[in-house]
Amino acid sequence: MPTVAQYSTTNGESLSLELLAEGIVAPLTSLKWGQNGNSGIFDGGAYYADGSVCARSLHRKAGFINEPRPLDSTAEMPRIPGSHFYAGMLKNEHFGHFLVESLSRLWAVKHATEDLQSIVFYARMHRQPVPAWVSAFIKILVPDIPLRIVSAPTVFEKLVIPDQVAHPYNGYIYGHPAIRDFFSSLRQIRGKPSKKLYISRSKLMDSGGFLGERRIEEILAREGYSVVHPQEHSLRKQISFYNGAQTLIFAEGAAIHLFALTCRPDQKVFIIQRRKNASIFEWQLRTFGLTPVVGPEAPSSYFIPEHHGRNTLLARARINYEKLRDQMITEGLAVGVDWDLPDEHLIREEIDRIEKHMGQRLLEYPSCSL
Repeated sequence: MPTVAQYSTTNGESLSLELLAEGIVAPLTSLKWGQNGNSGIFDGGAYYADGSVCARSLHRKAGFINEPRPLDSTAEMPRIPGSHFYAGMLKNEHFGHFLVESLSRLWAVKHATEDLQSIVFYARMHRQPVPAWVSAFIKILVPDIPLRIVSAPTVFEKLVIPDQVAHPYNGYIYGHPAIRDFFSSLRQIRGKPSKKLYISRSKLMDSGGFLGERRIEEILAREGYSVVHPQEHSLRKQISFYNGAQTLIFAEGAAIHLFALTCRPDQKVFIIQRRKNASIFEWQLRTFGLTPVVGPEAPSSYFIPEHHGRNTLLARARINYEKLRDQMITEGLAVGVDWDLPDEHLIREEIDRIEKHMGQRLLEYPSCSL
């Protein structure tokens, strides 16, 4: 019989860790998107020694249901001795989704009584390699426990399976007391402080952003902000930047998810939204105790690569620069003097530059049509 241990959080809530003898972890081999309002389905998960599914291992993910497939009882499975920690699905294709979808079981590492030999994941994209930023971040969090990715059903002598502390519908990690406690160690990562930071996306030519960002960078630099391009720095360095800043302005994106894990309630944060769903960032930061300002408003239109339909993931948003300036002045984030805002000529030059880089046209869609 599996053993279940209870852990009481500071808010009185009880979380559980389940210890399986001869527990089995199977990889994700199939993910089918939902249609006509129905949820999608993906497999992968953990099983008891008799082949029945461990319900605690099921992974919550927005728009999907985790349904592990029956195991082949005749198949030979490798067996790994020792005690191992089940971490669930690894989002190995997108940094931001890795941060919000793959870390919500790690709270229990410090509560496991076993001497753990590995952190076990199954990969969302099982044919893609694990990016370096996955192992780098796991090493920051649990430096003495190696990472293990299962590629076939594998038996573990002892398998610790904790509750997934994530939002019940979107599956995202949030500021639950157990999560805050575990990630509090990140605040000890320090570097040279810079009181005012602008976290930019302007150099991410193959990703989404907002038009005119390079000009906004120049303006904010004159306002005393240090401009940071996160992808140019190690994860440890990025965290040190966030820890050393009192005022931060983010171009909305994955960097906010990393910042959320280390944020302090006394920090002042402004998010320049480039998509309609910027509220997810606001929600996450609030759960960690910080209330950001989001602005200036939903973009008026999006320029989307012609081969990507109406998906705004790679879109360049047209935002209201006048309202951005006025809101930053009102919030005390900027003086607002000599703001040479992006004009239509600059915007057209930027669109031409992106089209040339991507090798395809950007088609404009009104925000209301998406």
